[in-house]
Parts: sequence; structure tokens; C-alpha cells
Amino acid sequence: MPWTDRVVLVTGAGSGLGAAMAQAFGAVGATVVVADRDAVTAQQTAVAMGPHATALEIDIADEATVANAFATVDRLFGRLDVLVNNAGVTGHAIGDGPMADCPTEAWDALMSINLRGTFLSCKYGLSRMIPSKRGVILNIASVLGMVGCQDAFKSHAYQVSKAGIIGITRAIAAYYAKQGIRANALAPGLVDTPATAGVKTRPELMAFLEQMQPLKPLGLPRDVAPAAVFLCSDEASWITGQIPSCAIHYASELKYDSSIVRPLGIFRLHYCARQDAKDQRVH
Repeated sequence: MPWTDRVVLVTGAGSGLGAAMAQAFGAVGATVVVADRDAVTAQQTAVAMGPHATALEIDIADEATVANAFATVDRLFGRLDVLVNNAGVTGHAIGDGPMADCPTEAWDALMSINLRGTFLSCKYGLSRMIPSKRGVILNIASVLGMVGCQDAFKSHAYQVSKAGIIGITRAIAAYYAKQGIRANALAPGLVDTPATAGVKTRPELMAFLEQMQPLKPLGLPRDVAPAAVFLCSDEASWITGQIPSCAIHYASELKYDSSIVRPLGIFRLHYCARQDAKDQRVH
């Protein structure tokens, strides 16, 4: 199916990574719903993209607004082919911290926005995809949802929320595969966006990132957006339940019992072959 026949909804698309992904989908010809809690930035991004982009206000932590947003997509387009769940919040913005010191209010806020919000968006998105027996969900997780970090990043609630998003992704991929629905998650390292602007003022954190992300300490939204388009495309039709990372050194520490059929240059997915070798010794 050509991109010109597809409707893509991207949450958190008013700025940063979400805007870059929305623009990338628009560039290949998709009709893009630019959804964001900030209606002004959503509108600005949609206008800049042209007539095939539509702005939509959504607060993923509020089920009523999520339900209304998906109902609006139904009314405007009558279908939903791709859902990209990018909306979320950083631990620093909420006052997150190490587990023993993390305020309960910060924990609850992060789970409400990052984890419950992703659940709600998936729930309403799936209800549109199941009847048509097709669809793709891409969740934006984080490399911190896959590995612990001893000193540099102390946002434990954030890490848990992103690990939960990975769990949501794998649950959807396994359960809904027979209904023609795929689900993957991207787990980027730190990306230079308005939400992470404060990182550049912390020399110790930048030094850590230079070591862990040797290509460059901070990725750019345009480094991640092409991977999003690929994973939602027909070229990735046999890829589901995968969590590729766009962070180079982090990813070398990660091990999986799977591989990506058609690798992209920006992916550095290091996977464990022990189980594969056990299952495929005939090869």
C-alpha cells in the first residue's frame, strides 16, 4: 500500500522528535495527524507541513480527550493505519529521582503520562485497527528502559515507565499478530529536543554521553525519524515485537533473541545468538 493511502497519527508531534517524525511521514506522502497537548505548536507544525497534515489536540493522560481525538480521526478520515506514540515527559521535568528518594507524586505523574498515556493511545488505536485486520503501532521508549544507569541518570520512575512501554509493545506484537497488526518500539539514546535542553548545561552528563554515544553525545530528531518511517513501512512487514536502539554504545550492551531482517545504517542492534543457535543448529 502506498503511503499516499495511509493515515498516520503521531502524538507529541508539536515539536522535537514528534515533529520530526510527523514531517518524515509527510515527506513520503502520508496523511499525518499532528497530535499534541499544545494545540498551538501542533497547528504550527501541521501548517508548515502543508495540506496533508491536520493538527489535533490530545492529552494522553486524560482518557476523555484521547477518546475524542480518535473519534475525530474517524470522522475526518475513516481509518487509521499507523499510530506513533511519542508523547511523554522526562523525569527531570516531574522531579523524579533515585528509587529511595523519588517522590510518590513524581512516580504517579510519570506513570500516568508515559505509561498509562501510551496504554490509552494503544487501546483506542487498536480498536480502529482490529476491524480492518491491519495497522502498525510504534511506541517511543528509551534506552534507559532497557539498561540501568549507575550515576549519570537518576530518574528511576522514568526508566520504569519506558520499560513498561517496551512491555506494552511486546504484548501487542504477540497478541495481535494474527490480526495483521504489528508493534515495535524505538529506544533512542538522548536526543536534542526542547525537553532535554537542560542536559547541555551539565558538563558531567555531556562527558558521560560522549562516552556512551560516540558518534555524537546528543542525537538529533532527524537521526531517529527515518527509523520510525521504516518500521511502519511495508519494507518492515515481517518485523514486530522489536526494540531497536539508535544509541550506539548503549546498544552494544543490549542482547536480544532476535534480529532485524533488513538493517538500517542508524541501527546498532546487538543481539544474543545463544538461543537462536540452540533452535537453529541445522543452519
